[in-house]
Amino acid sequence: MTTRSDSRRYVLLYGDVELGEVTHQDSDFPNCFGTWRPYPNADNPEVRSFIRAYVEYCEHADSLMAPDFHVTPAWEAYTLEREPEFEDLIESTDWALRDDEGVRDGILVPSFGVGGKIGWRWNCMTRQEQHIHDTLRRGTAAEIRALRCPKSGGPLRIEFCETSDDGKSHFRIRGVKSDFFLIRAFGRSPKPAWVETLGSDFVTEVSDACDAAGQSARLGTRPPSMS
Repeated sequence: MTTRSDSRRYVLLYGDVELGEVTHQDSDFPNCFGTWRPYPNADNPEVRSFIRAYVEYCEHADSLMAPDFHVTPAWEAYTLEREPEFEDLIESTDWALRDDEGVRDGILVPSFGVGGKIGWRWNCMTRQEQHIHDTLRRGTAAEIRALRCPKSGGPLRIEFCETSDDGKSHFRIRGVKSDFFLIRAFGRSPKPAWVETLGSDFVTEVSDACDAAGQSARLGTRPPSMS
């Protein structure tokens, strides 16, 4: 159900770069909608140029949608061709909105529409989930093998899943000793290099000492002596 919210203004950020003013107008959980007005600032020209290209891509894709907001063959062909150019922005965790009181909250990559429209979702990942996500995208095989479950401190089962019909992929992460579960999209980015070493379905390696230390930290007890 769509709900109407009081208009609220934010500054759209990418990292520390201020991109423009966003006015939040409507919500349909988990989606938020509004309008935006880009700033004419000239700092960080490379970042701004890349984001301008992404905005233009989004606006053109929006123009290819059907009047009832359903996708069209033209939209599918265009996004299939162009989306990989912007994977770094699409999967980035640097997007945020800052309110009038200076409070900064992370968002997933926003979508931009014709006529200054903008849509987004709040990024609800914890700092630990964010670390797992960033490591899977950019980490080495050794760094990924050392990832631990945020809940138990134990190992994680990590799956790299590819979808044959649209060429997209995602990560599925589960706690081996807990109910921790996380799915993160990877889009059409090239397969991570660590897959060649670790495979597409594996369990991380956590030593008994690290496992005990992690459990003790959560319980507030001292881990057993190894001497």
